Amino acid sequence: PFELDGVTAANIEIAVGEQSSNQVIFGVSSAAPEIFQATYQGTPYAAALNQNMSVNTPSNPAHPGDIVSIFISGAGQMSPAGQDGRIAQGSSQHVVQPVHVHLSWNGAPGNADAEIHYAGDAPGLVSGVVQVNFRIPANATLYDPDMYFSVMVGGQTSAQSLIAVSQSY
Repeated sequence: PFELDGVTAANIEIAVGEQSSNQVIFGVSSAAPEIFQATYQGTPYAAALNQNMSVNTPSNPAHPGDIVSIFISGAGQMSPAGQDGRIAQGSSQHVVQPVHVHLSWNGAPGNADAEIHYAGDAPGLVSGVVQVNFRIPANATLYDPDMYFSVMVGGQTSAQSLIAVSQSY
């Protein structure tokens, strides 16, 4: 919750009806990014939109040079400050901490950071869901049709996810 901005620990208690658990203290991080996932024929891929706003799948991949949109949670505070429960009406809020998308390919000799075009509100979704738009590198098809990537926000890195990339322009 945005209410925990700047807090390093929080007390958690679970209540069901009249019964409550013991309070437990949990550490709070300024960011803990996670990529929204969708399963395609049994394989988890990132919930992503291609540049033409179609859903990214192996049968409908992005193309080298395209800008794709992914969706994450756990990006931390926004500017202007986020409000819990608010529905984003546009792209007025941006992630405060630095956002990086780190790309890797099977068999690739190296990795790269994607060119970020936007990291902020996901219009129509609840505040806290962040849309990250990044460019698929022109050389993406040199390695593998499935591009692996992770998202780093404020020094915290998500688990890797997949996005489908066409073998041709």
